[in-house]
Order: sequence, then C-alpha cells, then structure tokens
Amino acid sequence: MGSVVERPRVLIVDDDAITRKLFAMVVRELSLDVDVLEAVNVATAKAKVAAGRVKFVITDYRLADGSGGDVLAAVRSSEIPDAHVLAVTGLLGSDAEPLMQLGFDHLMFKPVDLERLRAYCRHAIAS
Repeated sequence: MGSVVERPRVLIVDDDAITRKLFAMVVRELSLDVDVLEAVNVATAKAKVAAGRVKFVITDYRLADGSGGDVLAAVRSSEIPDAHVLAVTGLLGSDAEPLMQLGFDHLMFKPVDLERLRAYCRHAIAS
C-alpha cells in the first residue's frame, strides 16, 4: 500500500462571508486544501499554521477583531514562519504603504482580480 501524499494547505482569514467563500473556491479549484477563519483569533491562526501543512495564508488586512498584521505575526512566530502571507486590502495609495513595511509577501487591492489570485496561489505553493 502506497503512502498518501498530503496536499499543501491554504489558510484564509477574512471577516466577510462572501469573500471567504470566493477565495476558498479559487483555492479548491487548484486542488489545494483550505482552512477558513472568519476572525483573526491569533491563537487559532497560530494553531492552524502549526498543526497543518500551511504553505500559504490569505488575509484581509482590516478584520473585525484585529488585523492582517496580527495574522502575519502569528505565522512568523509559528513552526512554519516561511509560509507565504498575502494581504488583501481596500486601502489605497499612501494608506497602503505601511502594509508593505510589515513584511507581507504580497499585497492585493480590492476588488481582487481572481485570475491574479489564482496565479499568486500557484506561485506561493510552488515556492
């Protein structure tokens, strides 16, 4: 009997139900496993990253109970600190500049182009 190959896992953190479903659909189309959190709850995010094969995290920057920066900090302090972290934001121009300084691997602006999201998912998983 052969061994089962585990697929990479993607963690999505967003407080908007429609966005979570849409992003999860894109990830599943790429034959990847996905975990979805509706709140930042850092302990939960950290546990999901540490327990799984999380290779890539997609997080909204502005969350009802925290920020994508909190999610980024949870990932970077986890057992998988090199997981790619993509921040999605509605902030524009100079308001978004500080986000790049936080250490996100990539930043996408709303409304998110789903084809760009697919392409970045492929890139993050392949890295």
